[in-house]
Amino acid sequence: MASRRPTQAQKFEVDTPNLEAAAASLSTRIESSLQAIQSEIKASKPSKIAEVREWVIASATFAAIVAVGFSWFSLRATIQSSEAENQRARYQTLSERIIDADAIFVEQPQLIPYFFDSKSPDTEQDPSLRSKVEATAVRRVDTDEYVYTNLLSMKDIPPPDHRFVFRTPDGPSNVSDDWLAWSEAITGHFRDSPAMCAVVLDPGKQKSYGAAFITALAESDVCPGLVGYTNF
Repeated sequence: MASRRPTQAQKFEVDTPNLEAAAASLSTRIESSLQAIQSEIKASKPSKIAEVREWVIASATFAAIVAVGFSWFSLRATIQSSEAENQRARYQTLSERIIDADAIFVEQPQLIPYFFDSKSPDTEQDPSLRSKVEATAVRRVDTDEYVYTNLLSMKDIPPPDHRFVFRTPDGPSNVSDDWLAWSEAITGHFRDSPAMCAVVLDPGKQKSYGAAFITALAESDVCPGLVGYTNF
């Protein structure tokens, strides 16, 4: 199983208390120093006053830089948290999309053999049923490509080459569990459905799908005869 590394947001959450403590400590020290300096200024000569004034300006400038830096880190953590929440919501939407696509099999169980038992629509003699099988196949391919395309834009999920990856006894250890699960789910849809493979094998219909999706399917060998793209 792939190990899950802490995200940048998680790393920052560990460091934030230290930053807060450092900023508070610095503020306290500067305030104490300024109070002492004010007392010293009252009894100092003009040259000493000028020297102290320069030190005060330098200290105030440094404190301002620290404050700005801390504000930037806080803003960054907020943005990262928002991005993580947005990704979780998008991920949930993808799961719901698959569930919705499968709802048709509850309503029309006669379609099940064509999508789970590898039955070919070419053997179907009923024109009406065959038409339903073909329409359902197109909708399921559309859904799988939608899921695939959205996963590619999510952080820490897809591999660099965007290919489907499958579990083996020895790994892989450098691919997220989410990508492994979706790889098996999507390719399994095509492996168990000649009707879905017929959609992506049709030259006219294939143009409706992205090159990365078609190539990933082709390299998975789930649809015999499907050829991917070399340059895209």
